[in-house]
Amino acid sequence: MNNWISKITLFFKNIITNKVLIITIFAFLIIFIILIPYTENYLWDNSIMKILSKGSFSSYNTFDLSYNTAGNPSSRFNMLQSIDLYSFQKTLLYWISLIIIWILTFFLYIFGLFKLYSSLFSNTRKLLLLLIIVALVTLLIKILQPLSPFIAPIPFAAIVVSILFNPVVSLFTIVHLSIVAALFFYLDFSLFIILLFSSVISVYTVKNAVQRTMIVRAGVEIAIANVFLITLFGVLLRITPQQIIIFCFWGILNGLISSILSLGLLPFLENIFNIITPMRLVELSNPNHYLLKKLMVEAPGTYQHSLMVANLAEAAAEAIGANGLLVRIGCYYHDVGKLKRPLFFIENQKWADNPHNKLAPQLSATIITNHTKDGVSLLREYRLPAFLYDFVREHHGKGLVAYFYRQMLQQKDKNFDEEEFRYDGPKPQSKETALLMLADTIEAAVRSLEKPTPNKIESLIDKLFKEKLNDNQLDSAPLTLLELTTIKEAFVRILVNTFHNRIEYPEVDTENGETGSSN
Repeated sequence: MNNWISKITLFFKNIITNKVLIITIFAFLIIFIILIPYTENYLWDNSIMKILSKGSFSSYNTFDLSYNTAGNPSSRFNMLQSIDLYSFQKTLLYWISLIIIWILTFFLYIFGLFKLYSSLFSNTRKLLLLLIIVALVTLLIKILQPLSPFIAPIPFAAIVVSILFNPVVSLFTIVHLSIVAALFFYLDFSLFIILLFSSVISVYTVKNAVQRTMIVRAGVEIAIANVFLITLFGVLLRITPQQIIIFCFWGILNGLISSILSLGLLPFLENIFNIITPMRLVELSNPNHYLLKKLMVEAPGTYQHSLMVANLAEAAAEAIGANGLLVRIGCYYHDVGKLKRPLFFIENQKWADNPHNKLAPQLSATIITNHTKDGVSLLREYRLPAFLYDFVREHHGKGLVAYFYRQMLQQKDKNFDEEEFRYDGPKPQSKETALLMLADTIEAAVRSLEKPTPNKIESLIDKLFKEKLNDNQLDSAPLTLLELTTIKEAFVRILVNTFHNRIEYPEVDTENGETGSSN
């Protein structure tokens, strides 16, 4: 039994890691979904349209066509055959044409994504998510088909894909889905234009969204666009006012459903697929967040240090084109592990005695280096996103706790390993975590300077950068030498403006009218 379970597990793992197989499976899944609604009902309805357009009623009236043969496929097909609108050959050609059109559309969609957003194909999880969204929306179009063509939730896909991926991927996706919807509804060109246009509007509404209220706004804009376009095409196609009003109702409902579905599913998809969105980052930046508030109350020195590090790292990130908001949030949470033993870190000691004075250097180094492990444990306990783990683990890399290492060197007992005084790592793997490492080191060092001047600050930054490079802590980070120079310049600018000299304000003696000086 266990052998069979392991074989099945291995089979599904192989499927998930094979991107070509994933794409193929989803292609056939969507073909199946598309074919389901194209039963005899479709042929029947389409044939009625042809009959009415040609005026070929023969011996049948409209009532006969619509109701008398309902639910009786053999009667329907006999009637169509009698007026030469149904034959096996015509039906077969129809199915083949439909499948070829859809296959061409799907693979043009995949090819376009590969050319413009090739990084998507190196991330199996995100590729799988995109294809799930495409299949889900295709299925919803099919389910909602009996209600109205204007309820097709393509704007929902536009919103979700734009936020989870980017606007370019979203535009490709909505063009593909709009073609699918047109295939569902008798190759209706006006429907294609209406769904495409309202979806494009939603893409540009949410492309820079940092608050979830923007999704509600997108829903309203979708509804307005649908009403406008449905009315426009209704006039052009000479549809009755009553029908236009009904179609507009479904268009408004489409906007509402798209925004509600997006608001409900986005947090779920963000968590399941571990995707970082600007809205999620903004929510994590709230100072009233339970873990940040706990840090502010129980380790105020660490909290202030984190804010200063965030300012430095974000400025440097924007200077080199990295994700400034992401690095700021990473900085906020990078030292939460210090909450376990806040008084063992100098910034929280205030006027209290330093507890390290009573400990052996090795034990002190262990306490200091463990704050990264404690931080990851806290993040898991509070169920915070997994991307924060990287900032906590990597912000010291495999760096040396130099202070206690030097203390140990002064001991008589030399029987110790340098690795005992190093963090577990790993070294920074991204630009954002590397920026955090540099900003964290430099902020703490500059704060310890007596009477910091621009020259002192710049010299110290140069020295610390060289130490990190010589210690190979930046080997895994994708930073160039030019970017490191830009980062240094950003740090110097921020720190010089922060630690500027202050003038002495005169102190007024209110009794004698004399002035003195005061800091």
